[in-house]
Amino acid sequence: AIVPNGNVGLATMITVQARDSWGNARGSGGDVISVTVTGANNPGNLAVHDNGNGSYTALYTPTAAGMDGVDIRLGGAGIAGNVYASVVGAGAVDAGHTTANVPNGTAGLATLITVQARDAAGDACTHGGDTVTVNVTGANNPGNLAVTDNQDGTYSAVYTPMVSGYDHVDVRLGGMGIAGNVFLSKVGAGPVDAGHTTAQVPAGAIDLATTITVTARDAFGNARGSGGDFVAVTVTGANNPGNLAVTDNGDGTYTAIYQP
Repeated sequence: AIVPNGNVGLATMITVQARDSWGNARGSGGDVISVTVTGANNPGNLAVHDNGNGSYTALYTPTAAGMDGVDIRLGGAGIAGNVYASVVGAGAVDAGHTTANVPNGTAGLATLITVQARDAAGDACTHGGDTVTVNVTGANNPGNLAVTDNQDGTYSAVYTPMVSGYDHVDVRLGGMGIAGNVFLSKVGAGPVDAGHTTAQVPAGAIDLATTITVTARDAFGNARGSGGDFVAVTVTGANNPGNLAVTDNGDGTYTAIYQP
């Protein structure tokens, strides 16, 4: 029998050639042939067409990628090579079922976007050659990114955000938006950087409390937005309270108070 590999959404034709005990092709019909398919697809017993010339054909259209087992019998006995295997590949790529992994980012660190091409049944495609575009706008605006075809059905694009906030990632296949489009990537601040951290130190008045506020920032000037940093505030001069108690507000700001 000829049992080819298949593709989702396309008919798979199975051809059986009846032979005698010496391997000679029969040349006439009338035999009882059964073809049963199980595995990733389960159409069960297929309709078998007697071509009247010793060959028999059966068709089925797989709907899922994977491995199918094809059990072919003549008069109830398995034929030579039974049971056959048919590897079913994904069907034609479909933008509406193609997926992407778009993670949240961190200022100063590369964000890797991965696209998985899929067919209309949602099966992952395993070949390259598709036209995939990735466009980023929002807090950061690198625009159209360079997309790498990994030749295995996946595509990758990388960008390094510098500004904290929200980026919009528009992913398209063949000009059509993929499943879940447009994606959102929340960009957080990078590691704290003393050289870009700022403070508000107002002029004071005798016997009135002076509140000093420190805003932790990363190397790009983005406010950190979270606490946990070690901040020291020391006052000397006309007044000498020395090291002040610093309150971590848990939002990237820190406050210290003294009364001149």
